[in-house]
Amino acid sequence: MLWLFGFFLIVLLAAIAYLIYFYKNKNQYIRERFAFAALNAWMALIPILVMLLVPNFKDALFVSLLKTLGIEFQSAALGSGETTIILFALAGLLVITQYLYKNWDGEKSTAQYRREQVGQHCNVVIDSYLMVRHIAGIELLEKYTPEPEIARTPLTGAKADLTWREQAKDLVELACSDYRFEADDWKEAARCWIGTDRGRGSRVVLAVRRDVAEAKTQFAVLQDYVADVWRNHKWNEPVAYIVAVQAGDINDKHYQFGEQTAWVVSESALLDDLVDFRDYFRHIREQIGKPLQNTDLTLRDVYTVSRYRLAEEGKVYNNIEAMLDEWLAENTLRQLALLGEYGQGKTTLSWMLSYRLMQRVEANQSAVRIPIVLTLRGKSPRNLEPQELLGAWAGRFGIDGRALMKLLIAGRLLLIFEGFDEVELSGDKEKRIQHFQTLWDLSYPQAKILITGRPNFFLDNRELKQALGIQEPSSVHPFCEAVWLETFDLAQIEACLSEVDASVRKEIVDLARRDVKFREVVARPSMLHNVSVMWKPRNLAQYKDRMSSALVMDEFVRYTLERQAAKDKPVQYMQLNTPERAYFMTGVAVYMLVNELNNQITHQQLDQLVKLLADKMPEAISRQGIVSLGETRQPLRERLTHAREGYEAALNGIKTDVRSCGLLERDLASRGDSFKFGHKSFMEFLAGKVFGQWWARKDLETEDDKLLAESLINTLKLKSNMVLKQPETLGFAAEWVLHVQQHSDDDTKANVLFDFIFGVQNIVKQQWGRFLTYSLSARYCSGEKAVQKHFGWHTIVTAAIFLVVSVTSAAGDAVFAVIVIFVLVVTFIVVGIVSGVISIVFPATIILAVVLAVSVTNMIITGLSKFFLVSLTVLISILTVMVALAMGLFFGVLGGLLAGKNSRKIQQYASSAWMQFEHWHTACQSAKISDEAMEKVVGKGGLALIKEAKAEDKKV
Repeated sequence: MLWLFGFFLIVLLAAIAYLIYFYKNKNQYIRERFAFAALNAWMALIPILVMLLVPNFKDALFVSLLKTLGIEFQSAALGSGETTIILFALAGLLVITQYLYKNWDGEKSTAQYRREQVGQHCNVVIDSYLMVRHIAGIELLEKYTPEPEIARTPLTGAKADLTWREQAKDLVELACSDYRFEADDWKEAARCWIGTDRGRGSRVVLAVRRDVAEAKTQFAVLQDYVADVWRNHKWNEPVAYIVAVQAGDINDKHYQFGEQTAWVVSESALLDDLVDFRDYFRHIREQIGKPLQNTDLTLRDVYTVSRYRLAEEGKVYNNIEAMLDEWLAENTLRQLALLGEYGQGKTTLSWMLSYRLMQRVEANQSAVRIPIVLTLRGKSPRNLEPQELLGAWAGRFGIDGRALMKLLIAGRLLLIFEGFDEVELSGDKEKRIQHFQTLWDLSYPQAKILITGRPNFFLDNRELKQALGIQEPSSVHPFCEAVWLETFDLAQIEACLSEVDASVRKEIVDLARRDVKFREVVARPSMLHNVSVMWKPRNLAQYKDRMSSALVMDEFVRYTLERQAAKDKPVQYMQLNTPERAYFMTGVAVYMLVNELNNQITHQQLDQLVKLLADKMPEAISRQGIVSLGETRQPLRERLTHAREGYEAALNGIKTDVRSCGLLERDLASRGDSFKFGHKSFMEFLAGKVFGQWWARKDLETEDDKLLAESLINTLKLKSNMVLKQPETLGFAAEWVLHVQQHSDDDTKANVLFDFIFGVQNIVKQQWGRFLTYSLSARYCSGEKAVQKHFGWHTIVTAAIFLVVSVTSAAGDAVFAVIVIFVLVVTFIVVGIVSGVISIVFPATIILAVVLAVSVTNMIITGLSKFFLVSLTVLISILTVMVALAMGLFFGVLGGLLAGKNSRKIQQYASSAWMQFEHWHTACQSAKISDEAMEKVVGKGGLALIKEAKAEDKKV
């Protein structure tokens, strides 16, 4: 009995520590949660207390098992000393519980507040009952807040609080760099600045007036004041007069005030001439006029006006240009977020909008904003001040960032932040929100901001709305409205191909009209361009029955590299062959993904990567060189080792080849210091393809593809979780896996995708994914919604049973496995599950679960063959105890914490597991896999919950 008495003391101390923990963290928990913990602590002591005080009860449970093992058991009663200690300990626990409960000054629930208001008393049992109802979802407990805070928009905006005298001084200094006015140069008596002209070494007077009429009536007074100042200071320098007027539109350097000539200029005229945008406008023309990849067509040739929606599932409108023109003309605080998936034309629209506005500016049309396209790729706005962000862009074109800020405040600019999904340091929600706060700090009352990017940059719609400030319109503070780009319809597809060969246009349009799956591929402008370019050279018509974005991207990359090889004839000894270039390009993409570089790599990083990949490249890659193009097939490492010009010189030649092979281009946003793929989707596709090849390597047709995938995965340490965090990359990888399984039926494809997303060549993870499906069914049968925060404990309770069955079944031969499975199933269903489910509400009942499980297992085992009676009894008893403990301790306690919203890590895990289900469902939809096939994987109820959760998320 001493060991049981000692165990009682340990549990008692654990119970006290358990209560102190909740009281210490009372700022996080409500009183009902503390009461629930107190009741659990008491429940943990009851079964031990019963066994201590009633020895016959304990004997009945253990005696048969011990006798089977040949152990004699003698019970002994507690002494008076032990009994006294137990009674005092229980009394102390009761006093501690009541004291902490009565003096609770932590978080307060709305239920507690209501009871206090009506004078209703409560106790631990009642509060525990309320907490159980909260866990079951019957009646949720919410924290009480005396004065609910009004949710503030992250678009707090910025205010232009300069007085006209300060604004006039700044504008004149920016317009004439020789003029300088210090802070103490302001003369309130004459409302003027008296500064210096550093170029001429003379004095300059800047008078600040409301309009020209006021300037005329007060100019004589100004002259008299200036004359007095000159006499007092004994100045002999000549004086130049400038009169800055706030109203009107005038710029006359020879304005006459009697006999005195002055430069009279208005605020509007100063702003008009403040910045020379000619170099920037030249840059816009270059962007619009340069040939697109693998073709002579330009952006202007293929651009087609997109359709759009103002809600993700809302009405589709036809002309986004007309909507943007109306927005630019309106006098509101509304800003816009242009959202769309990869290849939907966000970047194209940004440059074409800029081009149209530039043409209007050059035509001297009135009230036209100057478009400023700031590419966010590789930037970290959260680490920059708004002025620094503008200044970094302005410096590229020799523009003063301060002048640009003046134009923004005055409502002369349209800021276009292009590609918010490509910013740096965006690993968690807090950092992502901080990035956008910096951008919105440029939202002055007269500013217009258009921000573009992919919505999947955010975890969910809640975060999207919080970061972008999407809310109801306001006349008080800035707000943002989401504009969702729509894919092309048939008419737009045909219009986009207007400059393409007529026969190609006809074949693509006809196939899109007949085949829905093909139409979905070419409905994205970037995919449509790729298909049109390769339609004849790569004979894409042969893939019409199994066309996918991954296949189109693959053919486009191959075509680009082979085209580059054809241009490079005659081939030089150290020049890369086409497969080697593909290896390096894929390696660059994987490197970007692993290091979260968002389609940007510095030249130092690229040089180091090229050296690494050159050293690790399998010889089989080089031996795939295309003989018809005259490409070498000698392994690259041999060529580098025996290069006549030496290893380093030869390696430099390889680096040059990699930079200029056709897929990489200089990133002008980084002042030429970095490189990027022409489109981010190239990076996502190449990384997704190699990961898909690695996963399906056993089914690949050639050993060379397997070698390439394994070499890059192992060299660059690409992990499955890195791919799972990037939905587009995961989508391409899933498409490539299905491409390998192209001849399989829907059932096989659905299962393959499930194993790919949940397992990624890890049998344990694959089985865990299967276990998760049972949790989905449990959620569906319980009638509860598939809310992520409650997903965890259903998952683990269900999975534990099947996990132990699988492990123990594999531990011996077939006969042993059958017996173990039978015993475990009977034991768990009859005893284990019941005890485990109870322990979810009261975690302390794990003690009873252990006792009952051991006892029932013993009774079952005694009826089996004597051949392995003892060994099997011990094994099954131990396994049963372990599972009962696991179910009670981990899945009860942690499940209770999870339901109480107090276990952040488990919530994150549950959310991650749920996102995997959504990724799987999205991949299945993209592959046109039937609902019947998906139901065979996750169950009918599970599929219904996934659809329901995705639909609810869109409504947020």
